[in-house]
Amino acid sequence: MSDSLPDLKIATHTLNLLRGMDQRQRQMMELILRQQDLINRLERDMRDGFALIDRDMRDGLSRSDRDLKEIKSEMVVLESRLLQVANEFRDREDRLADHEERYMGLPNGSTGGL
Repeated sequence: MSDSLPDLKIATHTLNLLRGMDQRQRQMMELILRQQDLINRLERDMRDGFALIDRDMRDGLSRSDRDLKEIKSEMVVLESRLLQVANEFRDREDRLADHEERYMGLPNGSTGGL
């Protein structure tokens, strides 16, 4: 009987040790599953976030392209207007020069009826 008592104690301790190890293994598995869920959620959120950033960047670039085209067209219109004004000034300058030549060509004392 004394032989069976230590065997029983050893079996009980072994069983408690195995139960404890099984419980820790279950806890570790639950922890790993929770962490895997968190990682999956994080990956999904990052993927969605990058998709939003990508879409926003494309929208921003298309708006920038549109704005740039508008600026270019406005610059062309302004350049055309500037050339038109410069030509008007040149025409006035030529007419003034013509008038000055005619005035200088008049004999002294004659104002042409003025």
